[in-house]
Amino acid sequence: MNKRVTMSDVAKRAKMSRATVSAVLGNKEHCFASEATKIMIKETASEMGYIPNLLARGLKNGRTFTIGLIESSIQNEVKQQEVVQFTNLLSERGYRLYVSYYKGEERLLRQACEDLLARGSDALIISGRCEPAEYQIVNKITNRAIFITSNFLDGERERTISSDYSVGIMEAGSYLHDTLGHRDIRMLGRYWNTFFQDSRVLAFQKMLKQFDLPIDNAIQAVAQLTEITPGFMKKFFTDSPDCTAIICSNDLVAMKVIQSCTKIGIAVPKDISVIGFDDIEASSCSTPPLTTIQHPLAEVASEAFKLLMNMLEDSNNLVCHRLPARLVIRESCDAPRNKDIKL
Repeated sequence: MNKRVTMSDVAKRAKMSRATVSAVLGNKEHCFASEATKIMIKETASEMGYIPNLLARGLKNGRTFTIGLIESSIQNEVKQQEVVQFTNLLSERGYRLYVSYYKGEERLLRQACEDLLARGSDALIISGRCEPAEYQIVNKITNRAIFITSNFLDGERERTISSDYSVGIMEAGSYLHDTLGHRDIRMLGRYWNTFFQDSRVLAFQKMLKQFDLPIDNAIQAVAQLTEITPGFMKKFFTDSPDCTAIICSNDLVAMKVIQSCTKIGIAVPKDISVIGFDDIEASSCSTPPLTTIQHPLAEVASEAFKLLMNMLEDSNNLVCHRLPARLVIRESCDAPRNKDIKL
């Protein structure tokens, strides 16, 4: 069995003191080595196959430099990119990220918290809708946790980074209503158990009221994306013949709407304007390029990272706790049609 490469082995090969190697590989703030020396030591450690002994490090200073990220969902691109953002930010500071998935279930959330802390995680990041019950579960287990959510629970502001979807929804509504002149705007989304309590839906309802637009039956949801077919869109326009714009709960829904409309001869944006939500990579490549509401993904990760460093390293970073989603205008919206749709 091969002997484990130690920090002393790296110091010997690099012809540096163990203290300097420890400061470089531990990303310590008091490290005064030059950039060239840092690069040389890290390259030497990599060539030798050095792996930090996190358990030993934790026993010595009470820290393992690992963070647990607990996601309510990992199927969509936004959540996947969130993992990438945190991995990159934390690795630059010498931390490793462990990811767990709790599917929005309280039992799995409790289990994930206990497991990650048992493995030595210095802190937890909880990312999801974060209902009051979920805050309570986490708070009973640890005070070393921060929350990423679209909700903003009273009393938890200092430990929460929130995406403010209402700003993006209002920008979309203003663009459609004030700039383009739409007067019948609908929302179409993919249903989940708290869909009608989601901040996107609530913001959409508030926007309709502000512009004095029709509210009855203005929101529809499908269980699966595959339900959005040419036949579905025919029925949609039969039931809502005056609708000239649709705001969708995510970009995939929007692209399915465009695809299905195209197949029945309804042109986007000539006959119907469509706005997505999230600004996933494919949205700019769709036909036409999709106007969408951009999730503040990078900003959320950056502010959450600052909050973590304040908690773990006594940093004094200024943190913005509420970050707005923003409208990205492309080519899927135009002025409302001046004639009925022929089905």
